[in-house]
Amino acid sequence: KSRTTENPFISIDALNKYLDSLKEYADKKSDYDDKIHQKYLKDLESKNAADIEMFKSVMDSGKDALRSMLIVNGGAILALLALLGNLEEKLIPLLNEGLISALCMFSLGVFGATIIYGIRYFAQFYYSEDNIKIGNFCTATCVCLAVLSYFSLGYGLYKTYLAFNSLVM
Repeated sequence: KSRTTENPFISIDALNKYLDSLKEYADKKSDYDDKIHQKYLKDLESKNAADIEMFKSVMDSGKDALRSMLIVNGGAILALLALLGNLEEKLIPLLNEGLISALCMFSLGVFGATIIYGIRYFAQFYYSEDNIKIGNFCTATCVCLAVLSYFSLGYGLYKTYLAFNSLVM
């Protein structure tokens, strides 16, 4: 029976027409939902690709910083060793003492940069295992060691300056 008392029956044609309109609406809604879902997936793919490129960029920057630490500190060590070898013949002990302490600082900078290379691999391993806490700790350790390596470079340069300045005075 129908809801109205005037017409106690529902027309089959009207019911079929209504069901067809429901099916048409469901198909349109499904197509719309599929398009929304596809757009969402594409957005996620592009965000993921951007995140991967950002990670690669950060890793490349870190590698470049480590290389520069090794090159600059290592170059300073080589230059001081050559200078110390030359000064040994001239017997300038006061200068030698200052340069040896600078040499130690540059060596610490190289040592710190070398340790960072190892810890960096541990950080990547822990991040890949979804152990973010230990990965973050390794990353923080790398950053602290990098700062100390740069500090040792600066302090070594300062000690070299003081050694040469003591000759002038």
